[in-house]
Amino acid sequence: MSEARAPGPTQAAVFEDIGSVARQERHRLFGPEPEAPAAAEARQRGEAEAAGMLARARRDAAAFGQKAREDGYRDGHAEGYAIGRGEGQRAFDAERAAMRADVEALTARIAEERARIWRDCEEDVIRLVLEIARKVVKDDAEVNRGIALSTIRNALRRVVATDEVRIRVNVLDLETVRSSRADLMEMLDGVRHLELVEDRRVSPGGCVVETANGAIDARIDTQVGEIETALLGMAREAR
Repeated sequence: MSEARAPGPTQAAVFEDIGSVARQERHRLFGPEPEAPAAAEARQRGEAEAAGMLARARRDAAAFGQKAREDGYRDGHAEGYAIGRGEGQRAFDAERAAMRADVEALTARIAEERARIWRDCEEDVIRLVLEIARKVVKDDAEVNRGIALSTIRNALRRVVATDEVRIRVNVLDLETVRSSRADLMEMLDGVRHLELVEDRRVSPGGCVVETANGAIDARIDTQVGEIETALLGMAREAR
């Protein structure tokens, strides 16, 4: 019986080749060898960690992209808003300036037209106003006897030194003036004679004062006429 010997180097290589061929053939026929439990657990844990890392990377990339888009939109929106606001303000300022210029021009035209109309109508307005005043005073003088006395007193203040004075009044005022003769004489210092005369040419409320130095026409029509002449003269000088 021969003695068994340990395989030499050549034999070991042959065994390794045969083992490799056997493993390959078994994988072909029966599929991969089942993993050991510890190896499977380690592999699954590694795969889970890799999947988690990949998911986090994807989320981070998505968040970064969204933030970049939002920042770009916000920056672009702010810039666009600032540009639009500036252009809108400039347009508003220009429109407001144009409107102010139009208003000022319109105001100037209105003032010029008003001045022209007044210049053209001023004399007619003055005459109309004084005609109304004349009528109002005459109507009042026909019922108010005190107007004649007031007119006479104003006229007597213009009388200079004289000896005799004649006052012509309307018949409607004659009795009232006569009843105030004493008061009128007190105003005429140095006058020895005061004559009160009825004169139908004098309208109620007026008078004509005659002295040696001249006459003072204080009739209503005359006084209104003097006022009219003065106002018309002032209006013409102002042109």
